[in-house]
Amino acid sequence: MKLQEYITIGKVGKSYGKDGALKLGVEEHYEQSALGSTVLFIPVDGKPAPFFVEAYLSEEPLIVKLEEVDSKEDAQPLCNQPLFLRPQDLQGEEEEEDYQAMIGYTIHDEEAGEIGLIHDVQELPEQVLAVVAYEGRDILIPINEHFLRDFDPERKTILMGLPAGLLEL
Repeated sequence: MKLQEYITIGKVGKSYGKDGALKLGVEEHYEQSALGSTVLFIPVDGKPAPFFVEAYLSEEPLIVKLEEVDSKEDAQPLCNQPLFLRPQDLQGEEEEEDYQAMIGYTIHDEEAGEIGLIHDVQELPEQVLAVVAYEGRDILIPINEHFLRDFDPERKTILMGLPAGLLEL
């Protein structure tokens, strides 16, 4: 795999203790993936190298003992390096969306054309709803894969195939 195909989840901090354990600075939304992973990737000679997890010694701060890193001297070259996982090692994060980032996008319907600007997003347990000003009132539009046709971050537009009658509710 090429370096750009890995997901940067944080950074290796300082060594911890004499046995080569390392403190890890992991971005909050990747913590569960890091804790559930049996292998972490750290650059060696500019390429991500796999390091197998021997044990997680602490969750706060996150301290890990890696196989074949048995001393402070072994750990030193790994300190202050980026920390990676493969995309397949992520636990659910790839499915999690930051729906709030859609505020400011314009929704277009395949049939009705431009609907309006998303000014709020309601994340409910069963679904996510975009709040859009349409014909002088707020309407709720479900954001899901069944209706989504195209998502253009450059133009900040979302093309949807909305069911008949949804705009009249």
